[in-house]
Amino acid sequence: MKKYIILSCVLFPFLSQGQLRYTFYSEPDSATLYINDVEECVTPCVARVFWRKAKETGRLVFSVKTDGYKTWRDTLTEKPKKFDASYKVRLWPEVTEYDFDSLVAPLSFDKIIVKGIDENQEIGSISELKDFKEDIRWHAYYENDFSEAISDVYLMADKAGFPTVRSEVDNESLFEGEIKKLPRRPRFKIGLEITDVNVQMQATKYGKVTRGNEVGVRTEVETTWKVYDKVENKIVLEYENKGHFLNRNYRRTYDFSLVHSIKKSAADFFNNSKFHELVAASKSETDRFISAGSRSHDVLLVRKKAKQSYGSLSSMVQNTSGACVTIETDRGHGSGVVIDPSGLILSCYHVIENALLVDVKFSNGLTLGADILVYDDSADVALLKVQGKEFAYLSPADNASTSLGMEVITIGTPSSSDLGQSVARGIVSGRRMNESLEYIQMDMAVSPGNSGGPLLNENGEILGIVQSKIVDDGVEGIGFAIPITTAMDRLKLSFE
Repeated sequence: MKKYIILSCVLFPFLSQGQLRYTFYSEPDSATLYINDVEECVTPCVARVFWRKAKETGRLVFSVKTDGYKTWRDTLTEKPKKFDASYKVRLWPEVTEYDFDSLVAPLSFDKIIVKGIDENQEIGSISELKDFKEDIRWHAYYENDFSEAISDVYLMADKAGFPTVRSEVDNESLFEGEIKKLPRRPRFKIGLEITDVNVQMQATKYGKVTRGNEVGVRTEVETTWKVYDKVENKIVLEYENKGHFLNRNYRRTYDFSLVHSIKKSAADFFNNSKFHELVAASKSETDRFISAGSRSHDVLLVRKKAKQSYGSLSSMVQNTSGACVTIETDRGHGSGVVIDPSGLILSCYHVIENALLVDVKFSNGLTLGADILVYDDSADVALLKVQGKEFAYLSPADNASTSLGMEVITIGTPSSSDLGQSVARGIVSGRRMNESLEYIQMDMAVSPGNSGGPLLNENGEILGIVQSKIVDDGVEGIGFAIPITTAMDRLKLSFE
C-alpha cells in the first residue's frame, strides 16, 4: 500500500501537466512540425507534449511547414479534454498575392488535356522491399479528377488576386467551344496540356504495396500552360514547367497525387512574372470606356447633315440604310447608326456591355473593329468609333419632337446578323416616363437585335435610338426608343 501511495505521488504531478499525444499527417509528405516555434518532427509523426509548455504564452501553437507551401497553423488556448488526437494537414502551394487594378481583364480556365500519353502506356512503377516491381500504366479514367484540379486552380488564382470568371465548356481541344453567357466576359482563357506523368510507389512498411500498408508515392507531371487572348485572337503565352507531389497513403492508388501535382504546377505558373505582366498590362476593354455619368470627357462635335426630302418611303430607306449598321460582339449582336462621316456610331450600351470584341458590319459587307469612346449605362446609350472617313451618316432631326400617330421606321438587325438593314414600320403610340427618363413608345414590330438602331422620320432624320420592347403574353408590337436629344446630351455630343 505504501508503494502505491509513493508511486501516485510521483505520477500525479506528471499526469497533472497533461501529456498530449498528437499524430500529424500532411499533404505533401515530409513537412516539418513546429510547436511554439520549436522544431518537433517530420510528418508523418507523433508529437508528445506537456501542457506546461503553454504556461509562458498561455497557448500551444502547432505549425506545419515545407518549402513552396503556405504554413499551416493551429492554436490551443485551453487545456484539451482529449489527450490523444490526429491531424491531417493539407498544405496549399504558395502563390504570390498581387493587387491588380479593378479594370484588369478577367480570365477563365478552359480545360486540362493529356497530350502524347496513350492508353495503357507505362508511366511509373510499384516497388516493394524485396526486389519486386510492377508497372503503373495510364488510363483515361484518371482524367475524371481533373474537375477537382480545375476548381483548385480557380481558388489559387483567386488567392493570388487574379480576376476570374468561372466558365463551362464542352470540348476536346483547348480553346474550342462556346462559353456560356457570363456576367463579365473573360479576355484570357488558360489551358493546360499534360505531356508526361511519372509515378513511383514504394512500400515503406511491411514490404508490400497492398491496401492497409503504408506506401510512399511521388507523382510528377510535365505540363505546358497556354494563355489565349480573345482580343488578339491567338495564344500569347506558353509556359512549360513541372509539378510534383510527395505523400504516403494506405491504398493502392495515386490519382489524388496527380491532382496535387497539377496544383503545384499551377502555383509555379501563377508566380511566373511574364503571366503577371501580361494580365497587368492588358486591362479590360472597359479601360477605354469613359462613363458619361462622370462628365469627365470633352464635348464631341459631329457634322450636321443638310436636310433632305424624299419622294417616297422606299427612296428614303434606300438613301439612309447605308448609315445603319450591325454591331457584332463576342456576346451577340445589335444595331447602330453612323452619325458622323468620321465613323462615330450611336448604339445601346447593353449591346456592347462587357464585350471584349466589338465589330461594325456595314450594308456593303465591310466589317471594321470598333473602339468604345463613351457610354452612359443609366440611359443605355453608347458611342463607338471605327477608323476611316467619308462614311454615310444620318443626323438628328431639327425638331425631334414626336406626335401621336406619327409614322416612323427603324432599320436594324432583328434576329440574326444576316438580316442586317431590315426595315420595320410603325407609328408613335405614346411617350412614357421611366426612372426620370422619357421614352418614345411606338407601335412597331422590333426584336432584341434592333437595339441600338435609329428611329427615323419620313426625312430619314434620327428621332431616337431603339432600346427595348415589351415581352408579355398577349402583348405584341410595343417598343421604346430614347429620344435622340437625350442620347446626345448624355454622351455630350454637339454639332460643329
